Amino acid sequence: MQTLGTKKDNAAKRDRKAFASLITTPAVGAFVFPANATVYARSVAGCVAGTTACTFRGRTIQTPLLAAGQAMLVGVVEKSTSLTPSAGFDVLIDVGLGKVTKVGGA
Repeated sequence: MQTLGTKKDNAAKRDRKAFASLITTPAVGAFVFPANATVYARSVAGCVAGTTACTFRGRTIQTPLLAAGQAMLVGVVEKSTSLTPSAGFDVLIDVGLGKVTKVGGA
């Protein structure tokens, strides 16, 4: 019998595998999430507070003050959700063990 932690770990691994093609070749512009993921928005050149980082499901995600290359947590984005990054932002997903990787950008 699998423990709850093991089931969650297996589901997370399966979800990360769904992003393989986006990790190899990140999307440009709006794209649909192939699986659930914890998402971060990274400012390429830095931005002031209140800058729109991305939009999805009618939500507009705005940033705090970010330096060039600095990222902020957007939250969990569910499978089949279309996300549109704003110009100057990369979309990163958590791939485990404290690592994030780019899957999209504007």
